[in-house]
Amino acid sequence: MEEKEVEKKESKRKRIIIFIIVLILIHIFLNLIKVPIQVTENYTEEVPYQAIENYTSLEPVNAEQCYTTEFNYRYDWDGWNPEQEGYISPRFRLYNLENRTGEFTVYFAFFDQDEHRYEDYQGKDYAFVREQLPWDKAAMYSSKASYGLSHNENVLITIFTKKKDPDASYWAYADITAPTKVDCESEEIYEYITRNRSVTKYRTEDKTRKTTKYLTLWQLLMSLIFR
Repeated sequence: MEEKEVEKKESKRKRIIIFIIVLILIHIFLNLIKVPIQVTENYTEEVPYQAIENYTSLEPVNAEQCYTTEFNYRYDWDGWNPEQEGYISPRFRLYNLENRTGEFTVYFAFFDQDEHRYEDYQGKDYAFVREQLPWDKAAMYSSKASYGLSHNENVLITIFTKKKDPDASYWAYADITAPTKVDCESEEIYEYITRNRSVTKYRTEDKTRKTTKYLTLWQLLMSLIFR
């Protein structure tokens, strides 16, 4: 009886050992064999994109300043024309001193010698005596005449005007309306200029991709069991 019991125990022990060995071999086999699996993977990526941005820079620019002024001119009094049937006219020569052509307008104001002595104003430009001798104090006025003068050209002006009093003596001042000119000066200055430019920037985007993973049979079995 004892021998049989011993044999039974030995047989049982061998079966257990064999079972364990088989389990170990199966585990080794399951961990050695790998199977390719297609999976979807989430990931992030820095993606470039074009953006428009403003920037300010100090840049040279041409600045032009323009000025409007009258033509430069001069004049001479060349005496008087002979009186013609009660009409009188000074001889007045006008010079254009500009290097361009312009139209001048001239007319005369005649002052009565008995009321305003010529000797008090002789040789004085009207700009210096206008407060003392207002233009509306003249006894009479000539008509207006216009003359186009080119560079350095001059003209002798006579505008016959009927005397207010045939027996009176008169002397004259001239009113000259000169053409205007526009002169411009250009200079380089620096200004802050705002401009646009295209720049490359980056943003993070979530993406997915298909990838192949290799799982052992053991991992595959566990994932199916514990899904």
